[in-house]
Amino acid sequence: MKIDRNKLNTLLRSGINPEIETRKQLAVYLGLDATSLTRWFATRDRLGNPRHPVVPDRHVTKILALFDITAQCFSLNDEEFRQHCFELSLLRTKADSDNQD
Repeated sequence: MKIDRNKLNTLLRSGINPEIETRKQLAVYLGLDATSLTRWFATRDRLGNPRHPVVPDRHVTKILALFDITAQCFSLNDEEFRQHCFELSLLRTKADSDNQD
C-alpha cells in the first residue's frame, strides 16, 4: 500500500482529523521537520537517484492511526478515495455534534 501526494493532500483537506489539516501539522505529529514531508514527494533523492514519490512505509502506520482509517481505502482510485474521506469526515462531524448535545 502506497500513499502518494494526491491521497495525502486529500486526507489532509478532508477534515477527518481536524487537528491535522496541513503538512506542517502532520510533521509535528510525526515528530519530523516539515521539509521531510516535502522530500517524500521528490522524484529524486538527495543524491540525484530516481525514487518513487510516496510516503515512506515506516510512517504509513502512524498516518493510518492519526486519521483512524484503514489501509484498504488507499487501494481506491483518487476520486473514490476523495469521496470516501469526505463522507467519513461528515460522519465523524455529525457523531461529534450528536455527542455534544
